[in-house]
Amino acid sequence: SIDDNGKEIKITLYGDRDLEGEIVLEGAKLNKIRSADLDGISIAMNREDDRIEILYTHQHKKEQTLKLKFNQ
Repeated sequence: SIDDNGKEIKITLYGDRDLEGEIVLEGAKLNKIRSADLDGISIAMNREDDRIEILYTHQHKKEQTLKLKFNQ
C-alpha cells in the first residue's frame, strides 16, 4: 500500500526471500525528497540527475515500511 500525507510517503513492502530490493524513482521534482528510512532506520539513496535508486534488504515474509520524507 502507499500512503501520502504531504510531508512523507509511506510504502508497505513485502518480500518472499532475503534478497536485495530496489526501487527506482524518476522525475523532475525528486529533489524534494529529503531522506528515506526502512522501519525507522535511515537508508541510502543514490541520486543521479532526475533519478533516485533505493536499495534495501527484504525481510522474509514480513511487511516493512519505507518512508520517503520531503523538504518543507
